[in-house]
Amino acid sequence: MRLGHARPSGRASQTSLADCGAAREWMRIGLVALALPCTALGVWLYLEPHTFYADFPGFGAHWVSPMGPYSQHAFSDFGGALLGLSLVVWAAARSLEHGLVRVALLAVLVWGTAHFTYHMMHLNMMSTVADVENQTALSYFIILPAALLIDMSRTKPRRSLHTRPT
Repeated sequence: MRLGHARPSGRASQTSLADCGAAREWMRIGLVALALPCTALGVWLYLEPHTFYADFPGFGAHWVSPMGPYSQHAFSDFGGALLGLSLVVWAAARSLEHGLVRVALLAVLVWGTAHFTYHMMHLNMMSTVADVENQTALSYFIILPAALLIDMSRTKPRRSLHTRPT
């Protein structure tokens, strides 16, 4: 079945990347690669906001505490928001429904771009090495969803999502 085409019964099919052969596996891998760190960070932020503030990213580096004062409310809320974003990305990875995948990727891209931009506007609060490492890590949430969206546009449906029965 090709994307966006009616099923033999005449019912409209949901546009699914699962119908695109090998593209579905790469898309699923990419979505999981976005969902895993969002979930891990969301859980850490929600359950242990102060240790996230004091210790992120770990291994002796401290990227958050130099950025300003601690707020349990703000960090817990950010963790909850990341968990919500993760849920959408996990659902997209599971279903590979075209519209849901697009929304999930755009949501990560918007969040990633906003987060990256904030840190670009607040450089020099850490060492130059830490700034470069931080911006490199944050660019992951821009580059990967953008690349997946570009790849997705190559397999976009030729018809609308819903085909009228004849």
